[in-house]
Amino acid sequence: MPALILRRTCPDHHDEKKRNEFWSVDCVDVRVGTIVLHQGRSDSAPVWQWVIHLHAGRHQNGMRGTDGSAGSREEAMVAFRHSFEQCLAHIGSEGWHRHLCHMALVSARAAGPKRY
Repeated sequence: MPALILRRTCPDHHDEKKRNEFWSVDCVDVRVGTIVLHQGRSDSAPVWQWVIHLHAGRHQNGMRGTDGSAGSREEAMVAFRHSFEQCLAHIGSEGWHRHLCHMALVSARAAGPKRY
């Protein structure tokens, strides 16, 4: 199973507290999801929400369990890992290859000339 790397989404945010509330999850140097602290209603405790972003074309049809919430970032990381392993098993190597190709295309477009 490939390693999942947790990176701060906003490492330079002016509010130091916010730096620890937004995280990107990378696998093989490619973004595969996010984990964020969500406050919700003012009368409820904040929860850590996570979501898996895979672009595997037809291979992701019927894929379940791509998001959830937890009481702590550590719990969210464990749930993310478990769900990610299930997603990889569902899409297989061909679906993973399609995701990598999709993300390479997105990166190339982002690096290219800006169109306004």
